[in-house]
Amino acid sequence: MKYKDMKLDRFSAIELWVFSAIFILMAITFMAPAFDELPQHAWAPNRGMFEAAGAPFNYYQHYLLPLLIRYIVLFAAFIALNFKLVPAIIRGERAGVHAAWAAVIVLAVALVIFFTNYYLKFYMFYTMTSEKAVQNNLWQLSFLYTFRLLLLFVGYTMLRYTGLRVFGRLRESNFKSRFVNREWMIAAALWIIMAIFLAATRVMVLFQLWVIAVPCALLFYYLGFNVIIPKALRRKKPIRFYILCTFVLGFLCFLLPGLLLSAVSDDAERGMSIGLFNGFLQFLIVGPAVWILFKRQMKGNEELYALKTELGQSTASLDFLRSQINPHFLFNALNTLYGTAIQEGADRTGEGVQKLGDMMRFMLLENMQEKIALTREIEYLENYVSLQRLRTDASPSIRIQVSIPEEINPLVQIAPMLLIPFIENAFKHGISLREESYIKISLELKGSELYFDVYNSKHQRPQHDPEKTNNGIGLVNVRQRLQLLYPNRHELVVRETPNDFFVHLIVNLGK
Repeated sequence: MKYKDMKLDRFSAIELWVFSAIFILMAITFMAPAFDELPQHAWAPNRGMFEAAGAPFNYYQHYLLPLLIRYIVLFAAFIALNFKLVPAIIRGERAGVHAAWAAVIVLAVALVIFFTNYYLKFYMFYTMTSEKAVQNNLWQLSFLYTFRLLLLFVGYTMLRYTGLRVFGRLRESNFKSRFVNREWMIAAALWIIMAIFLAATRVMVLFQLWVIAVPCALLFYYLGFNVIIPKALRRKKPIRFYILCTFVLGFLCFLLPGLLLSAVSDDAERGMSIGLFNGFLQFLIVGPAVWILFKRQMKGNEELYALKTELGQSTASLDFLRSQINPHFLFNALNTLYGTAIQEGADRTGEGVQKLGDMMRFMLLENMQEKIALTREIEYLENYVSLQRLRTDASPSIRIQVSIPEEINPLVQIAPMLLIPFIENAFKHGISLREESYIKISLELKGSELYFDVYNSKHQRPQHDPEKTNNGIGLVNVRQRLQLLYPNRHELVVRETPNDFFVHLIVNLGK
């Protein structure tokens, strides 16, 4: 599997959602003290350094705003590199240009880190001998920090594409497992990467929340989909049963992690607080989300079943419409042969019978196929027109013009018997042996677009004609077939006046 052939859309969507959520959570976490306490009392990890150096400390200037700017820039750089530049470089799309932009972004990140370090470590101006020494030290720290972030990103990218390669190999080998599948492996990879990232940034509260909350949420999801909700739906009051089960799971997600964190850390109160937050998170957010996702999946399955049922009905209707057309045409064709035999004896009847035989063979062998070559459809139309000419050639007041290119792409296919109803309708209503009549037929293929026009005169039938009130089923059927076979891929224009009738059809045969 080549990297350029990988489909990252779904994985990228998951990535974007996860990293956006982490970014928002990190921003809220480090900004929370600014809302809870006065700036002079708000907690900041670098406040002690300022106090030890005897430097004045401003919470907003020396902590909050620099970090906020840094987080925003890092997040934006990650989005640009991970979702735009690196995939383009791997696919080989203007690799040099995208690599240059990636280098510019990395350099910009280094400059922003230096700029924010200037305020975060401003106390160094009170502890070092010269301003130049401080600036050199800040440059070194900034580039070391940027290099560490770059290594993390390179490691994540390697793990990302290696994982996708493994998923592709497993899919090609038809490897199936209830637990080892694409979704669970993606979730595990994201969890590991984010855990490493949070540990590297030394935001321990978020690290502990991530390490605990995500596995609990995945376990909650698995139990909800496979155990709890199926059992709940078999009960009289499923929602009450589900709420009770989610409450029990939420309590366990509070108690067990809280006790574990209290045992392994020095701050037992913070451990229980994290456990309590995790319990509420699972009960109030993950629980309802799992229920909604399960319901949406059930609804999707029901819609899929309905679509399959409707498709079966449409197929049956399509077959019925095809069967309606054939007897109708045979009735007209036999009438034509009968009229020719009465007028001329048997001189041209043999030719007519041969044409009719070819057409019947077409209907019996090819009409039941879903698609046939357009050249075969044209051959059928020409046979039909030739058969009709046997009846009309003796009348000089009847003009029939057919414009069809001799060379048609043999690979282009069309649904059989799709065009004949228009021509049949033209001969049925446009020909009169007593009045001047005309029929003009044109067909043209431009690429995959078929242009088909039929223009004919129109005559009132005598009062005693049994076909006077019978408009036929051909045009009605062909409209329905076009909707079934070429939805949103055709244009049918029908114009009718007291003296003429015009049909213009465009069909995209390329798909």
